[in-house]
Amino acid sequence: MNKYLVLFALIVTVLSFFGLLTNNDTLLPFVLFGSGILTLISGISELRKKQERTLGIVYIFTSLIAMSWGIDLVIF
Repeated sequence: MNKYLVLFALIVTVLSFFGLLTNNDTLLPFVLFGSGILTLISGISELRKKQERTLGIVYIFTSLIAMSWGIDLVIF
C-alpha cells in the first residue's frame, strides 16, 4: 500500500510540474483531484491516531474541498 501511495503522489507531482511548465490549464482538475485523494488518505490516517483527531478532520474537509473544486472544473 505504501509504495502505491508514493507512486500516486509522484504522478500527481509530475502532472503538477508539467502543467506549470507548459502553462496548461487542462491538467489542473486532475492535479486537484489527485491532491485531494492524497490529503484524504493523510486525514484518515491522522484521524485514526487518538491525539491528532482535529488535524485529521481538517485534512478530510480540505481534501473534500479540493476534490469538489476539481470536479467542478471538469463539469463546467
